[in-house]
Order: sequence, then C-alpha cells, then structure tokens
Amino acid sequence: MARHLGAIVKAGTAAEPGQSWVSSIGCTRRPGRKPCPGQIGIRRSELPPAIRWECIVCGDEGTISGWEGSYADLRCGAALSGAEGTSLVMSCEIAEVLRSLTFPDSDVERLVYRATAVADGVALEGQLEILHELADTVAVESNHEVDRRRRKRLDEVFSVLVDALNPPQANAGLVGDPAESVRLRLATPDDFDAVLELWRVADAEPTHTDNVESLTRLLERDPFALLIAEEGGRVVGSVICGWDGWRGSIYRLAVAPTHRRLGLARRMTAAAEEHLHAFGAVRLQAVITETSPAAVGFWTASGWQKQFQRARFVKG
Repeated sequence: MARHLGAIVKAGTAAEPGQSWVSSIGCTRRPGRKPCPGQIGIRRSELPPAIRWECIVCGDEGTISGWEGSYADLRCGAALSGAEGTSLVMSCEIAEVLRSLTFPDSDVERLVYRATAVADGVALEGQLEILHELADTVAVESNHEVDRRRRKRLDEVFSVLVDALNPPQANAGLVGDPAESVRLRLATPDDFDAVLELWRVADAEPTHTDNVESLTRLLERDPFALLIAEEGGRVVGSVICGWDGWRGSIYRLAVAPTHRRLGLARRMTAAAEEHLHAFGAVRLQAVITETSPAAVGFWTASGWQKQFQRARFVKG
C-alpha cells in the first residue's frame, strides 16, 4: 500500500496542479477476487496541497495530504514537452517496469510517472533528450541486474524504447544520409590532430595516450588499427580496432555530436568487427566507460553482452 500511494504521489507531483488525468498506475483492489483492470485518475490541488485519486473502473478513491518534501515529491522539474517533444505509446506492463527503475535523473523520473493512460496502452510524452536518457537508464539498470529474468525483461523494454525513438524515417534530412555523405577509411598521420579534436568534442574519457606520439606508435605497429568517418573533409567519427593475435579489441568509438543518432556508430562498429574477423579474431571485446549511460546503452542495443564476474586491471 505504501508503494502504491507513493507512486500516486509521484504521478500527482510530476504533473501540473489543477489537471485531472488518468495515470498508468493500475488499481490494486481485487473485487470478486479478480484484479481490478482499472487505472488511477489523479488531480492535485495547490491550496490546500492535496492529491485526489480514484480508480476509473471500481471507484476506489482517496485523498493524500502531507506529502510535501517527501521522497515522492517530484515538483519543480523541467518541462517535459515542447518544440522538441514527442510521444511514445507502450503497454501498461512496460510502464510498470519503468516505474521499478532507480532514476539518477529527476527529470526522467517525472517523465515516467507522468505517463498517461490511452486507449491502446500508456503514452509517454516529453523532450527527445529526456526520452533518450530514459532509454539509457534502462540500459544501465539491465547492465547491472544480476537476476536473469529481470535483466531479460529490461532488455525487452530497452528494445521497445529504441525502436520507438529511432524509426527508419526519423533521421531523414538531419545531416544527410550517412551511407552516402559519410565515408569510412583508414586514418593516416595527417588525421591525428582532427582525431584528437574529435575525442575532445565527443567527451571521450581523457587518457594519457591522447596525443600524436601515441597515435603514431599505434599506426606504426598496425596501420589498419584506426578507422575514421569523414564527411566533407571533416573527421566525424573514429574507432580503434586492435588485434593482438588472441583477441580483437575495440576502443575509442566516438561520434561527433552533430552526427549522433544517425546510425554512424553502428556502421563503424560493423566495420571494426569485419576488420578484426578478417585478421582471424573469433572473440571480440569492447572497452567502454561503464559510468556512461550512452555507451552502455549503445553496446547493449547492439547485441553485445556485458561480461560478469570479470575485472580489468590496468597499470600506467
């Protein structure tokens, strides 16, 4: 009951006061020993501060007060809709999974609890940036989940979000068709300064090997190790694919902010995999920053699996 009422408060405080709307939260009553199929309608008033709720099917109702300043108070957040907003429709089951997440960002939590019941499921409406952050949150949660059943469910939810946010026609006309305007090629020493600048603007985690000397040694040892994506003479992507005779490793997958969500990272990853397989690599590994939701989300969506019960030790 406490979790149920807490969810109602979160939903009520995620929306503007004075609105009457039907949330994605299901009723917990069991009239006739059967689960009530209804969802909770909510209205929050400012004076006095109270949240009125009622099941739209069985009529179970109540009023919650004294919630101000509690863990469930989600007021004072960023706007969830606007010029760059969009709407996703999903099942009530997916909405329930989303409410079970641990949210590192309060705007993402508000987005989830502001989900509205519609005829064919539940609608999430908000800014594209926040919706993508939600997908990243699901990926990170799945990446750290030890229960296999829940991890599988989270992966399914992530796939639904990614498919809804990235339909085939969604990227048309943004920066041109990546397959036509962006070409992949091997890097040369003349590209080193541009590659280092790309890593800077792409917020790649800095390392002590981010310099021309290290890139020079890389290509001296393996002239095929550094692939770049180029558009109009500008380096907009990079990936290092190293083969040590035992295992293929992928590092420094980076895409310029202006060319993200166009499929370029997937294209470079596929090229890196093909390159490593051509050398005879059977097992591949990708070294990423685990604390980056975007990185974890990308590799999870790309069909790669996190290796559990392994630790990576480094020196230098």
